[in-house]
Amino acid sequence: MPLLWQQLAATPVGSIRYFHLGALAMLAIARPIQGIYFALWGRILPAAVAVVVHTILMTLSAMAWAGYWPDPIQNALYALLGIFAGACFFTALTEAPARRLMAMASPAVTTTFVLAFGQAIIAAGLNPISVYRAALAGDRQILLFALYRGAFSSGGGEEVLSMTRHEMYGALFIAACVSGMTIWSLRSALTRAVVVASQLITLALIATSLSRSVMIAVAITGMVAAAGLLGRIKVPIAVAALAGVAVLAFPLYAPALQQLVLDHFLDDTTSYEGRAGSWSAFSQPDIWNRLFFGGGPLTISTHTMVGDAALRGGLLAAVAAVVFCLTLIRRWFSALGLVMAGDSAAIGCAGALGIALVRCFTSGGGFLAFAQWQAIGMGIAFLLWRETSRRQSAIQTQVGAAE
Repeated sequence: MPLLWQQLAATPVGSIRYFHLGALAMLAIARPIQGIYFALWGRILPAAVAVVVHTILMTLSAMAWAGYWPDPIQNALYALLGIFAGACFFTALTEAPARRLMAMASPAVTTTFVLAFGQAIIAAGLNPISVYRAALAGDRQILLFALYRGAFSSGGGEEVLSMTRHEMYGALFIAACVSGMTIWSLRSALTRAVVVASQLITLALIATSLSRSVMIAVAITGMVAAAGLLGRIKVPIAVAALAGVAVLAFPLYAPALQQLVLDHFLDDTTSYEGRAGSWSAFSQPDIWNRLFFGGGPLTISTHTMVGDAALRGGLLAAVAAVVFCLTLIRRWFSALGLVMAGDSAAIGCAGALGIALVRCFTSGGGFLAFAQWQAIGMGIAFLLWRETSRRQSAIQTQVGAAE
């Protein structure tokens, strides 16, 4: 999923990229537990119905305004693939060897990304060390207009810049969350150290991504982890002490990285002003036609799922988007409840659902990207698996007591 900038072929309905081939391969070889799909859909009701309504209204609106684009259908396919990924993940969670394999998601994805992105940077004629050194010295623009634009154009064209940066680093974070949901199954301390090291590398990469939405999702997940630690999650004293020292000493050993992030959030206000001004679209003369009959391609994006659904698909499409977002918030709180009950693996679940939730309020177009649907599917699968495991444990306890 992080190799989104690499285009394999262009078609009339969009580019073919590596993650499309990965999805086809998953469909071809995966054999999820039978009947799991309906259970997963049941866990995200009424969001499942809202996605159907949203897709129909957005498609009809696009066709009616003679500006048909594949986004609504593509979004529905991504949703189905997300549920399929969730079914595969649920199946993996039921088997110890598969859980250990899934725990290696972060090392595998991070290594692949670093190698591929490094090659793309070199292909663009850039020196990554020099670029990052300049960025850490305070030049944020060199990341956006030299590093990312150069690397992306070497594989997929500059037009992917606006969304690729957020989605590819979000995919890295999702891989780290998958490892977080399954790392407890690893028996070797060395293997766990490798996974944790890859997660820390992912956090460092995200810090240089200049993607506010991904960094916000990371920060929210960090707060969830902190709440769990203050609650009932038990962590060895040595690990807790080392983690505390690492966090407290961060300004000392990484002041340049910290300053880069703070400057991006506090000083670069152009994006905030643009997003605030985008809501002026609801004062345009054609707004009533858009709200009741839908509209053509967006001239101004609110960078929210609900706002852009209203501008593209009309008021009912916006209501469907609201239902979807509220359902996602509810499931995120379910993950938070598990964390507060002492389930450390649920931190990864909260992170996966959190990145999708944050993108609902920060990405434009009225749709979610492929990576977010994968995160939703796997996050819901984890919640269902935990619920199933608790139910089975309760039944076994009752049987034992009866005997």
